Amino acid sequence: MATFQSRSHQRQWVLRARRFSYTMYFFLAIVLVGCAPQLPYAPPVPPQHLQQLANQFELTNRLQEMTLSSYTLDVGDKILVRVDGSRPVSREVTVDPQGTITYPRVGRIKVAGLTLPELDRSLGSSLAGNARKARRVTTTITKYRNQHVYILGEVRVPGVHPLQPSLSLLELITQAGGPTPEAGWLALLVKKNGKAPVNFAPASQKNGSNSAKKAPHPTAVRIDLDELLIGETATSLRIESGDTIYIPEAAHFFIYGEVERPGRYRLKRGMTAIQAISNAGGYTAYAAKKRLQVFRYHVHDEECGGDLCLWGFAKHVTKEPPKEYRLHLHDRLQPADVLVVPAHFGL
Repeated sequence: MATFQSRSHQRQWVLRARRFSYTMYFFLAIVLVGCAPQLPYAPPVPPQHLQQLANQFELTNRLQEMTLSSYTLDVGDKILVRVDGSRPVSREVTVDPQGTITYPRVGRIKVAGLTLPELDRSLGSSLAGNARKARRVTTTITKYRNQHVYILGEVRVPGVHPLQPSLSLLELITQAGGPTPEAGWLALLVKKNGKAPVNFAPASQKNGSNSAKKAPHPTAVRIDLDELLIGETATSLRIESGDTIYIPEAAHFFIYGEVERPGRYRLKRGMTAIQAISNAGGYTAYAAKKRLQVFRYHVHDEECGGDLCLWGFAKHVTKEPPKEYRLHLHDRLQPADVLVVPAHFGL
């Protein structure tokens, strides 16, 4: 009997010890959580360039809205007229050859030369005069008149494409299927009226120099496609009916001499001599690695637009003979360069 009581007493002490230890663990966890040190770094924030890109898109949308509000109606435009009320009414009308439209309860009205806000006010006042209660009128263009733009060169669907005032240059290129794998990093906008709307200097000319004024093609606006894709091209660029967008083929270079695979290669942006040699399979055992030569037909400097210089993209025979230069491994190649890796004198 005494043995049984002693065992029962031991079990009670064990249970009490476990409860006490659990309680201590709980309070210790609370203390540790409350005293946890703060992170040594701030929480991540979106990069600054993403915010700039968002602002760029917002500005683009505002400019598109301003363009639509200033668009003047003319023959061939199709307009969707929405009249609010207890029974909203929608009707599509077309501007006839006389520059007018016909609408129920209003009759024929002249719309050629009006903007959409002006048409809204004109229709609204006409309907208000023929109804007991004024009704709000909203008009949108469902099909634009015969406006077109030429998109040529290295795009998947070259040819004549319809132009809407709200479309940006990037949207027009996308409408043509986008650039082909053979396209370079340069696009040209040739204005029908022969006047460039804004001065788009390449990135190499944005340092305040006056070399942009010496560009040999003032009516051809040169556009950096890489900058266009990330939203750095100015949004004030306007495309008008009859303009031509041309994307040339990517530039190439030639490499000969003591390399494994001599020949013609595509020139990637910023490619250096050592990268070009690597593309050609590397040196042979007889290469004179410190005597690289390049025969260059034209120097792409700021005067001609730097990387956006047109020379070397055109498929024609140059009139001037090339000049020979010594080249280092980390020097950049230029379009139409002929890189020669000579053999060493030990042969």
